[in-house]
Amino acid sequence: MQEHPRQWQFHGSMLAEADRMLDELDVEKRSLRVMEELDRYSRERSDRMRRLRRKARIRIKRSE
Repeated sequence: MQEHPRQWQFHGSMLAEADRMLDELDVEKRSLRVMEELDRYSRERSDRMRRLRRKARIRIKRSE
């Protein structure tokens, strides 16, 4: 190990990358990430719609 530290570093990084790829292929974890992404999108959309409605109400009041 001390004779070829760069090789060990390379092998370690390759193992870490393979582990990351296998983790991404895990169906349960992928499903969880997709659900989290959908939840985030829904929250952002809901917040955006709330802001748009508030702005629309303000414009209606000003025009009256």
